[in-house]
Amino acid sequence: YFGAGHPIVAIDYQWDAARQRQVVVVRQTQTGRPFVLPLKVDIYANGRAQRYAATLRHAVDTLYFPAATRPDLVNVDAEKVMVWQKQDHKSLAEYAYQYRHAPRYLDRREALVAAQTQPTEPLARQLLVAGLSDKSPVLRQLAVESMDLKNPTLRKAAAPLLARLAATDSSVPVQSAALTVLATLEEKRYATLFTKALESKSYRVQAAALQALLPLNPAQALAHATAFEADNKGALTTAMVNVYSQAGGPVQWPLMLVKYDAADPSGRLNMLPGIGEFLGHLDDATALNQGISRIKDLTVEFKAFIDSERLIGLLRQIKTRQVARANAAYVAGLVEQAVAEIKAAK
Repeated sequence: YFGAGHPIVAIDYQWDAARQRQVVVVRQTQTGRPFVLPLKVDIYANGRAQRYAATLRHAVDTLYFPAATRPDLVNVDAEKVMVWQKQDHKSLAEYAYQYRHAPRYLDRREALVAAQTQPTEPLARQLLVAGLSDKSPVLRQLAVESMDLKNPTLRKAAAPLLARLAATDSSVPVQSAALTVLATLEEKRYATLFTKALESKSYRVQAAALQALLPLNPAQALAHATAFEADNKGALTTAMVNVYSQAGGPVQWPLMLVKYDAADPSGRLNMLPGIGEFLGHLDDATALNQGISRIKDLTVEFKAFIDSERLIGLLRQIKTRQVARANAAYVAGLVEQAVAEIKAAK
């Protein structure tokens, strides 16, 4: 059982109708010798589960279990104690059964992750919608973040549940994720929901609501962002910068600069898209110099850890957006100098 590395397995299934048995083939594909792995296997049939003990010892192990009818589900490592990588070749229908009947958090998580990989399948969409009501907030969040509301069938089934989660879920990550997904619809009927969520005590929920409101009512989003100026942190500060970049003007730049300078590196990185957008339509030469210098300085300092080419692209977007404005030549010079310094940095 103990050894260097960890097991990497592929699991395949076949029901032998003639011999009335379920065949499970487990292949250990890691380099080195096979691990000895004691585990439990649950066979589900006719609404009941029968548990069996098994031990894997070889590169390929074939396990046999009595099964008078084709099982609805074979759950290898039913106690979910194996620390391994696995390719579990269950069908989507078997994963759906696993979600509904297997008892553990990891059983349900495996099923939702399998559904994520097949978003065009109706059964996968049904499974993800079911995940919106999971008892675990972590799995509700996973299901929310898997929603592609461009699909009309999924949108019809999921939108009411997402609205309920956005309004009332006890988990901040779930509530903010639901607000973010609903925002992709850009439907005015959710404006009241977004406005109400701005009253949350969570910066993260306020941030998601503010971002969601922006495309529906920029002036209202700007008014709310201004109201948050005395009390904001993290995600809310980033959301305010994004609102100012699209609905604000030069009067907001001093606050944006103060918030950027006070943030940690991660916070500053999150603000850069909004700052870049803002600088693209700003006509104050001093502010343009301040903003471009900060983008350059952050990129140079953390070049080894971030995607510097993406931030060079951001600088060049500012240059492009300024091309017909009064400071076009000045901005072009600032950007090219900044790009040169970034590229020269080690």
